[in-house]
Amino acid sequence: NDKLLKILLNLGGSIDDNSYMRILLTLTSIILLASCNSNIDFDLASMQENSGTDGDLGKKSSAKLLKISTNMSATLVIGQVDFTSNTYNIDGLDPKANSLRTVEGIFSDYANDRLLIADRNNSRVLVFNTYPTSNGASADFAIGQSDLVSGVINNGGRSGTSLNAPRQVAWNGSELFISDTGNHRTLVWTSFPTDETHPADYVIGQPDLASGSANNGGRSASTISSNYAHSVFATANNVFTAEHGSNRVIIHSLPITSNFQAADYVIGAPDFVTAGSGTASDSNLNLPTDVWSNDDIIIIADRYKHRVLIHQNFPGAATGATHDIVIGQPDMNSQTANQGLAVGPNTLAEPHGVFYDGERLFISDTGNHRILVFNSLPTTNNASADYVIGQPDFNSNSSNQGGSVGANTLSNPSHIFYDKDCGCLLVADKSNHRVLMYK
Repeated sequence: NDKLLKILLNLGGSIDDNSYMRILLTLTSIILLASCNSNIDFDLASMQENSGTDGDLGKKSSAKLLKISTNMSATLVIGQVDFTSNTYNIDGLDPKANSLRTVEGIFSDYANDRLLIADRNNSRVLVFNTYPTSNGASADFAIGQSDLVSGVINNGGRSGTSLNAPRQVAWNGSELFISDTGNHRTLVWTSFPTDETHPADYVIGQPDLASGSANNGGRSASTISSNYAHSVFATANNVFTAEHGSNRVIIHSLPITSNFQAADYVIGAPDFVTAGSGTASDSNLNLPTDVWSNDDIIIIADRYKHRVLIHQNFPGAATGATHDIVIGQPDMNSQTANQGLAVGPNTLAEPHGVFYDGERLFISDTGNHRILVFNSLPTTNNASADYVIGQPDFNSNSSNQGGSVGANTLSNPSHIFYDKDCGCLLVADKSNHRVLMYK
């Protein structure tokens, strides 16, 4: 009420007396009505559009927070022409500008009208220079291939422009990172490539851009062993690698300025030359598949221990970090899929992807064909999700809900990305060969 009266008094010098009195009477009536109803919060701030400056991108956003609901339907599909199709490359044949095969990583940059998708089994990363607004949108070019209709592994030979089963892509505003898993390396561009001919500037995990062996020269702070795959996530200060083959997460301080640059921190292993153990504990990892961080909190999808781990603070030393919170298990020593019971709001089966938007935590619960959504970051072990996407309820876990593919179904979802400028959630629906957008 005080805020309204102050605004009203400030208007007095700019309008005539009759208009001023009419406004005064109208607002007085509104104030009296509001004061009689304790359920009305008459705060002017609540009347404002949900907008603000994104601290990371420095872009103005007017997108409202996406409203999540259980079993919600996607609003747009990429990689297929409609929501009821799920054949790879649309027709089961060669790659196309608008098709996907085994889709994995996603990076959404709506503020700069850009979307990137790691199309793993087509050995390419699709780049959209115009943000998709309709089903079946076509990419502008493909990193890793000479054109948009090729899908050759290491096309033209292993180099700074070739890829072999890329799994994740990240852009921090100045450096682009692609986890090139079949070559046991992460490629680094120090500026955003404008076409497929632009080679990477540096490589993490290999001594040069022509090398591609696992643990080249022996496991160390400089090597990568992808095994099934490795994943990459970047902030302004660090690049994080969930290294599947060595059961660890390694962290490189940025910028990357040379090939084979050594990592500065390791999580999941006792040192840089020892692989992490498969035994569940508060310090080990077993085939981690994804990592998210804001340079303080670190969240890890620990696939084969069927759990997601939260580090509430950035490591204080190069080695020896321990996990603080576990999701999907009752404690740090448990490791059974769905806790050995029926699927529920607190269980996981081979989680592949994690993303935190600053308010909500999203987990791609791959083995249960669903996305779990937590309204806040859990602070205790074995927390239950608030919503589930891809299933009708928390007790269901069939691929495509046991029926035909649709706008509300999932089959082995892998990675996820929430873009707060867009107000949209993007899900790599791997076995349906598509990316779903919820907006």
